[in-house]
Amino acid sequence: MHDPVIIGITAATLGQILLASLLLMQRYEVGHAHHVLAALLMAVGLVVAPPMVAAVMPMLASIAIALSLPAALACAPLLWFFSCALTSEQPWRLERRALWHLLLPASGLLIALIAIALPRALRETLLLRGELVDSMPVLALVLVAFVLILAWTVQTAIYLFLIIRRLARYRRRLKDLFASNDARELRWLSGFVLVVGTVWLLSVASLLFDNLAGLALLSGRAGALLGFALVGFLALWGLRQQPGFAGRYLPAPSPDEQPTPPTAKYQRSALDAGRAARIAAKLAQAMREDRPYLEPELSLFELARRIGVPSNYLSQTLNEHIGENFFDYINRWRVEAALPLLRAGERSVLEIALEVGFNSRSTFYKAFRKVTGHAPGAYRAAE
Repeated sequence: MHDPVIIGITAATLGQILLASLLLMQRYEVGHAHHVLAALLMAVGLVVAPPMVAAVMPMLASIAIALSLPAALACAPLLWFFSCALTSEQPWRLERRALWHLLLPASGLLIALIAIALPRALRETLLLRGELVDSMPVLALVLVAFVLILAWTVQTAIYLFLIIRRLARYRRRLKDLFASNDARELRWLSGFVLVVGTVWLLSVASLLFDNLAGLALLSGRAGALLGFALVGFLALWGLRQQPGFAGRYLPAPSPDEQPTPPTAKYQRSALDAGRAARIAAKLAQAMREDRPYLEPELSLFELARRIGVPSNYLSQTLNEHIGENFFDYINRWRVEAALPLLRAGERSVLEIALEVGFNSRSTFYKAFRKVTGHAPGAYRAAE
C-alpha cells in the first residue's frame, strides 16, 4: 500500500519544482545562475519522484528508481555550479574545463540506462523487490551501483565543504571591494548548505542503522516533508537572488594572468611603508573633507580613482597599514558621522542610518555595535 500522506507531499514538492523551474528558465537578465538552479531542482525532482510514480504509474516505478541514481549524483555538482554562478566576479558560464564535475552523474546515468534496458521482470526484481539474481553481469551492475551510492556520500560531503569555503571567501572579497553588501552576502545559501549537510548526516546514519539494525532514523513522511521544505526554501530564495557581483562585475583577468594566492597577495607590491602612510593620510583627508562614505554604493575602485592612487595600493594600505578591510573602514566613518546625529535626538535611527550611507537598519546596527560596543538606542539613551 502506498502512503497517501507521502504521495501528497511528493506531489506538492514536484509541483513546486515544476513552477519554479518554469519561472527560472525565463530569467535571462542574470546570466546562467537561474538556469543552473532550474537544473538542480529538476534533479531533485527525479530523486523524490519514485513514490509518486509508483502510485500513479506502477509500470514506470522501476525506471523512476533507476533514474534517481544519476539525479542524486548530479545534485551536489549542480549546487556547486549554482554557488559559483552567484559568487563569480565575472559573468559566469559553464566552461569545458568544469565538466569533470559531471563524471559521477554521467557514470550513474550509464548504469541507469543499462538497468532500464534489462527485461522488465528482472528490473523490477532488482529495484522494487531488492532481490539479487544469479547472473554475473547483473551482479556486476548491482556492485557498480552500490559503489556509486557510496561515492555519493563522499561526493556530497566534499562539495558541501567546498561551497561553505567558497562562500566565506566570497564575503571577504565583497568586504575588500564594496562598502554596502545588503542582499549580496548569501547568508541564506550558507544556512541551506548547513541544513543539507545535516540531512546528509541523517541519511547516512539512517542507511547504516537500517542495514545493520533494521532501524529507520528518518521516517518516509518526515523525509518527504523535509524535502518539501528544502525545495520550497531553495526555490523561493533562488528566484529572488541575483549574482553577488551583478551590476558591478570586475574586468576579466588577462589570459596569461595567474591567480594570486591569498598569502602572496602583496608580496611583489612596490608599496613601501612610507608611501602607504602617505596614502593613508590622503585617504583620511578625503574622508574628512569630501565625505565619500555618504554614498551607499561606494566601491574601492571609485574611492581609489577619487584620491588618485591605484586600487591595489589602496587595498594594501587599508589591510596592512590601517588594519581594516574596505567595508569596515568605510562603515567606521559612517558610524562616527552618525554619533552626533544620535546625540542630537532629533531623528529616528533609521533616518540617521540612511543619511550617513547605510542601506538598511540591520547593517547600521551591526556596524555601530562593532565600532562602539553598544546598540544605537542604548548609546542615545546614555547620552
